[in-house]
Amino acid sequence: YVTGYTKGADNAVNTATVVFNGVKISYKTVLDFGEAKVNSKHFKNPTAITVDRNGNFLITDKVVLRFSPAGKFISSFGQTEGDIIGHFDGLTNITTDRSNKIFISDQKITPPRLMAFSQEGKHLYSFGVKGAGPGMSFVTRGIAFDSKNKMYLGDVDLNRVTVFDNSGKYQFHFGKAGAGTGHFNGYYDLALDMNNDVFVANYFGPCQKYDAAG
Repeated sequence: YVTGYTKGADNAVNTATVVFNGVKISYKTVLDFGEAKVNSKHFKNPTAITVDRNGNFLITDKVVLRFSPAGKFISSFGQTEGDIIGHFDGLTNITTDRSNKIFISDQKITPPRLMAFSQEGKHLYSFGVKGAGPGMSFVTRGIAFDSKNKMYLGDVDLNRVTVFDNSGKYQFHFGKAGAGTGHFNGYYDLALDMNNDVFVANYFGPCQKYDAAG
């Protein structure tokens, strides 16, 4: 990839990715579902989606919506009344761990901002403090679990990825803002593959691959 620097620009670093002899992959739609925007019964402001180990779709909205693998509405869970632990006030991400436990990030003013729920939607525990210190976060985007049930959480403002164990205990973090190789140039999202390698997408730069230790 090629990086250019523009003096006086809001974002001084711009990156272009060039693929040589690349094979273009064609994607085919196999399923879509939704509701009419004018008279939507369930969708209000969906923000994130994941698929649990039963094949059901879990979608964060005002609450968490559950749909079957065929796109049929099953149920919802979550409470939004007041700034209370376990209640919702601005859901951002959702995923499940190896035991199908549901984890959700929220942008609520008062921490904790990360919540764990059972498959039935019962609040189990919360963790995650707002801030810039180790184990803290500001604007979360991207949650994923590795094969050892460790949670990787990305943060847009801090340009880093923080790792927790399954109970919410801080392990370590990695990532540094910059335009060089291995730097986060506008962290945007993350994903893990079956080898526990971490893929980080940057808003202004290329997607980069890290090992499980960062």
